[in-house]
Amino acid sequence: MSRAEEGKDFDHGIPEKFLGYWRDPRWRDMSDFVVHFTTTLDRLLSIISEGLVRPSGPFGRGMKVDEVAEKHLSACFSEIPLDLIDRLMARHGRYGVGFAKKYLVESGGARVWYVDKYQAPDLALFDLVGDLLRAKDFENRLWSLTPFIDTVVESTHEFEWEREWRVPEGLEFRLEDVAFVILFEGGQLEIVEKVTVGAPVVNRWEDDPHWIALPDALASEMDRRTAAVLEKFVDPVEYLYWDDGDYVWPVQKYSSEMAVDEVHERLEPKLREELVEYLDNISPDWIRLSDYRELDE
Repeated sequence: MSRAEEGKDFDHGIPEKFLGYWRDPRWRDMSDFVVHFTTTLDRLLSIISEGLVRPSGPFGRGMKVDEVAEKHLSACFSEIPLDLIDRLMARHGRYGVGFAKKYLVESGGARVWYVDKYQAPDLALFDLVGDLLRAKDFENRLWSLTPFIDTVVESTHEFEWEREWRVPEGLEFRLEDVAFVILFEGGQLEIVEKVTVGAPVVNRWEDDPHWIALPDALASEMDRRTAAVLEKFVDPVEYLYWDDGDYVWPVQKYSSEMAVDEVHERLEPKLREELVEYLDNISPDWIRLSDYRELDE
């Protein structure tokens, strides 16, 4: 089955609160939400557990200018109404994480401005960018706008239908900032094993849920993260001698925070806090297993 064919079986049993517009819920051609799509459940879980939609690209009018290309790396979203996203999913994947547009605005995001090639806005931008390039002015404030400007080229680059939003440098978030998650093909059963969901599951068929809201904490995802730490760090109780009220430390002592940060370079803050607390309940101090093995040799 092709991507396009897969996109057609999207279940439109969508909660009413996710449809319509704040000015009038009957405006179904508008949406208060944006969605970032990805192709696999693992990628979706990675986004949620890190608390980060990573930037890709570069995108926008200055993306080919080496000196400012990094400013054009962005996390991408769409504001297409959620009951009309079949075609978008066929292009970008069937797993999504959604946010209120207000949250993206507060995080430095904005709508993409589509300008038609060789028309007045496009020609004006061409002249402005050209002036900056000739002057080698790469600190100009115009470069903060160009990530949000795309040129529409008939038949070869027509993506205005995606109604895209971008957040330069990516979108950081907490679990409570997530409005909903989109899952497919029994994905809820998979994700519930890794994520504790405290919001109602919305589905058309009880045995095939597609939509799920995600308000707060990760649970057995924490178990998986804990196991990763315990593969590299051990409780000193079985490894070190005790003398005069403390262990004898022939190797570096690690706190739970240090152990977590070494194994997991980035975690969503709430998950990190819960993981550290869980490890502290086992032991406040840790040994890196490889250090101990080197000592033992």
